[in-house]
Amino acid sequence: MRAIFISNSLIAAMVLATAVMVSCAGLESRPDVYALREANIQLVHQALPITLVIPQTPQVQKTLVLYATGDDSFRGTNNLLLVHLAERGFKIAAFDSNDVLSRIKRAEGQASLVSTAIALDKLLMQAKRELGLPDATPTIFIGFSRGSNLLVLAAGEPDLRRHLLGGIAVALPREDEKLKEPDPARRTPAIQVDPMGRLQTYPSIEHLGTLPLAVIQSAGDKYVRAEESRVLIGSDTSTRRLFEVDAKNHAFKGGHLALLRDLDEALTWISSR
Repeated sequence: MRAIFISNSLIAAMVLATAVMVSCAGLESRPDVYALREANIQLVHQALPITLVIPQTPQVQKTLVLYATGDDSFRGTNNLLLVHLAERGFKIAAFDSNDVLSRIKRAEGQASLVSTAIALDKLLMQAKRELGLPDATPTIFIGFSRGSNLLVLAAGEPDLRRHLLGGIAVALPREDEKLKEPDPARRTPAIQVDPMGRLQTYPSIEHLGTLPLAVIQSAGDKYVRAEESRVLIGSDTSTRRLFEVDAKNHAFKGGHLALLRDLDEALTWISSR
């Protein structure tokens, strides 16, 4: 039986509340539920901006969520997921994937797997200090769309992986054109590129080793449908799980309730380990 933290009726009310309380421009504070605080992490000559989400009544004291948005920043499905996590009581360090990758590229010359993992390591350590959390606080990395690419491609690097309890990739595309692996000697079977030089995300799952990873995919995703994800990932294992959501598109239209239930189950699965 699936572990469901909140009833369907309460989820439905939350989805409606999200539409009312979070503007289309981005995430907004809800003083009775959570507060927002901005912070910057210095990387060479660039600052990496992060948004800290601090619940009014934290329920999960020992775990931090690192959240990487998709291309629509803090809008749309990203809002839905972030508000849900904040209402669950998670402390969150969230960032705009496109913005952070662009800043890493300007600072380092390119956003390679190694340079990105090092930057996210610094981001995480600073976020823990800002939130008053111990350095050893375990982290669950959650990414949506491009953010899920970032999770799958960068979390296998030791600088980032050392923080992680597990990862949840929501709406995982097939490839990524912004992250680079410049050293051909590092292109193991788990690090593959297509003829256009784009890193392939699904083979890179093997780069995570034994780190638990859940993938949540929409049946109607125009990039990779849930049934295609199943073929690419294979059967569930002790460290890999795929959740297939009956939804119409990449943003999980028509399937938000199922998306949130699967997110809760994935969090339980990772935390139990």
